[in-house]
Amino acid sequence: MPDLSKYDLLLSELSAIETQLTILIDKYNDNADRNKELEDEVNLLKKENFSLGQKLNRFETQSISTPDSEDMFDSATKAEKEDLKKKIQNVITKIDRHLSS
Repeated sequence: MPDLSKYDLLLSELSAIETQLTILIDKYNDNADRNKELEDEVNLLKKENFSLGQKLNRFETQSISTPDSEDMFDSATKAEKEDLKKKIQNVITKIDRHLSS
């Protein structure tokens, strides 16, 4: 009889370990998926940052080469300025979110 209770105890412990293992595997898979999503978003932001850096360099070069030294924002319409503000705010928000992760 004592052997049977030990056997039952062993089976219940194995079942509990299996349950914990299943939970840990699910958490690992969720974290791996989230990491992949974040890596994709970081790569996208890096590309966007590179593109914006090139655009900034073009504007700076254009601004320097302009003989009357007109400010590049003076020539932009109000709608363009608002659009630029929104884009900058979105980039700042994305960066903040990544830094807080």
